[in-house]
Amino acid sequence: MDDFDMGWRMTFEARRSGERGWYVVDPVGSLVHVPGEDGHPRAAFFGEDRAAAEGLAARLNAQPDEHM
Repeated sequence: MDDFDMGWRMTFEARRSGERGWYVVDPVGSLVHVPGEDGHPRAAFFGEDRAAAEGLAARLNAQPDEHM
């Protein structure tokens, strides 16, 4: 049986695409969605704003893990 560290937490990550610029993915690699100005979910794309993408990833990583 494999050892699995339940204390290890995967993290949100800022990534960059040549086509779309900076974006944020969740721990399993899916694109994060955030509330837009109209309250509807929007994909977390930030164009060339690396600081905004990294900031969102940091804020999401600072939240308590709801699955543990």
